[in-house]
Amino acid sequence: MARAVPRDGVSNWVRVIVFLHVFAVFVWTLPRPPKEPRGSDYILLFNDRLKGSVIQNYLIPTGFWQYWDMFSPNPSNLDMWCDADVIYQNGQVRHYQYPRMKLLSIPEKYLQERFRKYYERAYQDTNSFLWPHFAQRIALLNYDDPNNPPVRVRLSRHWRFIKPPYEKQDDDYQSAMYFEYLVDLKKLRQDAS
Repeated sequence: MARAVPRDGVSNWVRVIVFLHVFAVFVWTLPRPPKEPRGSDYILLFNDRLKGSVIQNYLIPTGFWQYWDMFSPNPSNLDMWCDADVIYQNGQVRHYQYPRMKLLSIPEKYLQERFRKYYERAYQDTNSFLWPHFAQRIALLNYDDPNNPPVRVRLSRHWRFIKPPYEKQDDDYQSAMYFEYLVDLKKLRQDAS
C-alpha cells in the first residue's frame, strides 16, 4: 500500500519539525515574568519554566537562541570589545582586532553583527569555557606561514559604561588582558588544511 503524499509535496514530519522550531523560538523570546506576577503574568511564569527544559537544550547548542534585552526596559549600557596579541614562533607579535561595529561600514556591520553577539557572551567569566576555542580561532585567522605559526594568543577586553544622554560621555575604556592561550599546533594545521 503506497503512502499518501501531501499535495504540496511537504512531508508531515517537516511540518512538525518547523512547527516545533517556531514554537521553541516563540517561547524563548517571550519576556521574563515580573517578580510579583498578577493576572496574565502567570502565563509568562509558566513560559519561563518551560524555557529551562528541552527548549533551552535545543536552542542554545544550535545557536537559535536570542534575547530581546536590547528592547527591554533596561537595555545594556555596556560598550565592550576585544582584541588579541598573536605571538608567533619567531617571537613576532601581531595585533588582531576582533570585528568592532564602531569601525565597520554599514554593509560590514550587517555581515559581522553575529560576531559581536558572540563576544557579548564569550567575554563573560561565567563562559570561560569558550575562551580556548575563541583564542584558537584567532590563531587560525592569523596563520599565514606554516614555518612561523602562531604559538600563543593573549586576549584583552576593553569596556566602558555608557552614561545617560544628559551626562558627558568620556571616551576612556578600561582594559585588561584576561586570557593567555598556548595554541594547539596540531589542530591549527588540521583546521588550516
